[in-house]
Amino acid sequence: MGRLWWIRRSVRQPHDYGRKKRRSFRWPLALLGVLFCALCDRLPATDDATQQRIELLTRRVKERPHDFIALTMLGQAYSSRARQTGDLSIYKGAEAAFEGALAEFPEHIAALGGVCSVRMALHRFDEARSIAGHILRNDPPSSEGRLLLGDAQLALGKTAEAARTWQPLPESPAVFWRRSQLARLRGDNDEALRLALRAAEEATARGEPPENCAWYRVRVGEIFFRKGELAFAEEQYRTALEQSPQSYDVAEHFAELRGAQERFDEAIKGYQDLITRLPRPDLEQALGDLFLFLHKPEQAKSWHDKALAGYLASIDRGEIHFLHHLTGFFADSREDGAQAVRWARKDLALRATPFTHEALAWALYRAGDFVESQREMEMALAGGIKDAHICYHAGLIYSAAGNIERGQEFLHGALRLNPRANGFHVHR
Repeated sequence: MGRLWWIRRSVRQPHDYGRKKRRSFRWPLALLGVLFCALCDRLPATDDATQQRIELLTRRVKERPHDFIALTMLGQAYSSRARQTGDLSIYKGAEAAFEGALAEFPEHIAALGGVCSVRMALHRFDEARSIAGHILRNDPPSSEGRLLLGDAQLALGKTAEAARTWQPLPESPAVFWRRSQLARLRGDNDEALRLALRAAEEATARGEPPENCAWYRVRVGEIFFRKGELAFAEEQYRTALEQSPQSYDVAEHFAELRGAQERFDEAIKGYQDLITRLPRPDLEQALGDLFLFLHKPEQAKSWHDKALAGYLASIDRGEIHFLHHLTGFFADSREDGAQAVRWARKDLALRATPFTHEALAWALYRAGDFVESQREMEMALAGGIKDAHICYHAGLIYSAAGNIERGQEFLHGALRLNPRANGFHVHR
């Protein structure tokens, strides 16, 4: 029996997880049918293994609608597809499948973990923290519960809590990556790189799925990119491309890299190809920003108009995962300080991290409020993070607030961290 002790009981928790009474499965099944038809139209015509898995599991669920194992596997397949393609709408299918599994078995740990992961992907971090805490209370030995709870805590800016949550976990690629994140936040960039590399190497050595291995390689490439070491970043992205040739994540990072390398035609084509596959507003903003970087404001405007329409449509649907992008859009793409502050405050209210404090600091700078901007930047820097773009913004903010000497220190520090800090990069 071991870890299956939780089968014997249920506990009422937020989000209706843990009900003792079996709930009707009709609504999840009906929703899955509608979503599957809609999503199939969006997915590229391919014999991709994940799409085949979705189709197979959907047929199984239709034949056996109370099979919570098949439903959980279907949710996992949808989640995998969403990560591969970058299409956030596919998470609706994942969520419906996981909810269907929980309607049949309210304490199924894998389904609870799946719902938690979906909430994380959609930036509903507080909900994710609640679900992950529920998993850990009901299955204390669960490594997944600890990983997810720490992820949610870190995303909410609870760095010390995340470190404590992860501390007991045995070494693994997932744990190495999380330790890398903690190292970055405390300003130890060399240790962050070492741990990220170890995560990528261990994932390959352990035979993890190719998309997982590629994801770790892209994260290592991002670190090299932030250091201005573009050749090393490209090496990591190429390895990721070999591991997962159709990955949206890899293609998007390659497009950014080409812009930073001043291979602008390739960068433009890379973004246009991605937008053809998936017209996400952050991709449209990135392409618009690239045209701005090239001093082509008319071409930039058309892409920025599309990006803004997409962001606002997402907000109208009640989504929150583009709040950070809206802050950056109005701070840099359109330079509307008041709007940038508006969206930065909304994002900061949901999660107080060094990055959301820095985003508000930069928005306030754009709005001309240098005193409050300086206060927010102090909060962003309090944990010790050393990031070239944060340092560059800090330099401008302190200088504008009259602290010229400290401003110069940060501007010089930005160039030491990344000699290419003024090159093309996207807002993440």
